[in-house]
Amino acid sequence: MLNRLRRPHSQAALPTLLLLASCVLAPLAAAAEARFLVAARGLQDPNFAETVVLLVEQGNEGSWGLVINRPTTVKLSSLFAKDPFLRRRRDTLLYGGPVEPARLLILLQSAVELPDSRPLFEDVRLVLNLESLQALGDPEKVVLRVFAGYAGWAPGQLEAELVRGDWLIQPAEAALVFSENPKAVWQLLQARQPLPVTETSPSAPASPPHQAGRAVAVRGYRGGTALASLR
Repeated sequence: MLNRLRRPHSQAALPTLLLLASCVLAPLAAAAEARFLVAARGLQDPNFAETVVLLVEQGNEGSWGLVINRPTTVKLSSLFAKDPFLRRRRDTLLYGGPVEPARLLILLQSAVELPDSRPLFEDVRLVLNLESLQALGDPEKVVLRVFAGYAGWAPGQLEAELVRGDWLIQPAEAALVFSENPKAVWQLLQARQPLPVTETSPSAPASPPHQAGRAVAVRGYRGGTALASLR
């Protein structure tokens, strides 16, 4: 999928507002609840093999998160050539997951509260409006990541995958979300002792073996910058 990411044909495809439904983007209650899903070594699904997912929300209507360790070759400076802030960035777009890959989501590391953003854990924030980035100063010094798409699970699906052992659970760390070497994060977390799986759904339907986190859209999610020509 990564080799199919292309620069948009028109900058008109990049609306400035990131309209994210607050009902499905509720912030995690405390830093202690922030979790990484670390793909087990035996997970063969190419969408998720050797991935680390920051779990943004887990609830009755499903779960969703962002793959943090799959950078693409698409440069932000090229993708946002007309945006006064992002066109000065030197980093690249990240693959956030197989669901709605034409939608862009932004994570920001900032201890300062930013308008039109939502805190997730520690000093990690989900940016809801591209224009709010203009107040952050020098774009090259701001710590942020831009993702194409997200990972989504239907109700009970993620719980079933956890029981089956498709994922290991680790505490989320801001330093790893914004790592300068994202490709090394999966191996780093594999070496750590995982947290126990303590909350599962006894009635969760089992998904096919090694097909974790298939492209299931979370009901009600319509957020992110639409990038119609990103395929």
